[in-house]
Amino acid sequence: MEILRFGHLLLWAAAVLAGAVLVLCLLGLATRDRRFLLSARSGFYAIFVLLLGASITLVHGFLAGFYNNHYIYSYSERALITGFKLAGLWAGLDGSLVFWTLVQAGMAAAVALQYRWSARNASGRRMEPYVYLVLCTVLGFFIALAIQQDAFSEMGIEQRLVASERSRIPMDSSGNLLDGHGLNPQLVNCWFVLHPPCLYIGLVAFSVPFALALAALITGELGGYWLAVVRRWTMVAWIFLTSGIILGGLWAYRQLGWGGYWAWDPVENASFLPW
Repeated sequence: MEILRFGHLLLWAAAVLAGAVLVLCLLGLATRDRRFLLSARSGFYAIFVLLLGASITLVHGFLAGFYNNHYIYSYSERALITGFKLAGLWAGLDGSLVFWTLVQAGMAAAVALQYRWSARNASGRRMEPYVYLVLCTVLGFFIALAIQQDAFSEMGIEQRLVASERSRIPMDSSGNLLDGHGLNPQLVNCWFVLHPPCLYIGLVAFSVPFALALAALITGELGGYWLAVVRRWTMVAWIFLTSGIILGGLWAYRQLGWGGYWAWDPVENASFLPW
C-alpha cells in the first residue's frame, strides 16, 4: 500500500508543478523573456511524467490486489482477468479522473513539444504563452479534482470489517481484505477496455483547439498558421471521439440490449455534441 501513497504524493507534486508552470507563463508574458516559456515547456513534460507515475501505481495496485484500497476493492477481484484489471483505472469516477488528468497532461506535453517548431513562426510565437496558460489552467483543475476524489485512499479497519461482512470476503490475521467486491458484470466486455480511453482522448483533445482559439482571439492571430494548426488538432480529437462513440454504441447494443445506439446513455449523447 506504500506505493499507492506514493502515487498520491505524485498527484500533489504535479499540482505544485502546474502552479509553477502557470507562474512561468505569466512571467514570460510580463518580461517578454522566452527563457520562462522554455522552462514552462519542460514543466509540461515533467507533469506528464508525474501523472504517468501516479497512474502506474494505481494500475499496480489492481494487479497486485491491494483490496484495502477503497477504489480497487470496489472495481476488482482476484478472479478478474488481467485486461480488466488494467482497465480498472477507468472503471469508476476516482480512477477515471486520474486517467483523464493523465490524458490532459499528455495533450499539454504534446503541444509543448510541437512548439519547439511552431515557435519559429511569428504567429505561433505570439500565441504560445496564452496557449500554455489555458492548457495549464484546465490541467490544474483536473489535477485538483483527482486529488479531491483520491483514488489512492485506504479503508480503515472498521470499513474493511463492514466490507468483509457485507460481501462475505475473507480477511487475513492482520485485517487485510483478501479479495474485492468485483467489477459490474455489464462492464466485463471487451468494449469496456477500448471505448472509455477513445472517448476520453477525443474529449480531452478538444481542449487544444479551445486553447488555440482563445490564444488567437487574445492576440488577433487568425491567419494561416492558426487555421492549419487548429485543423490538425481538431481532426485528432474528432477521430478519437468518432471511434469512442462507435465502440460505445456497439457495447450498449450488444451487451445490454437497450434497443438503440443513442437512446440509452446521456454520456454518449453528450459526446455526440462536440463530435
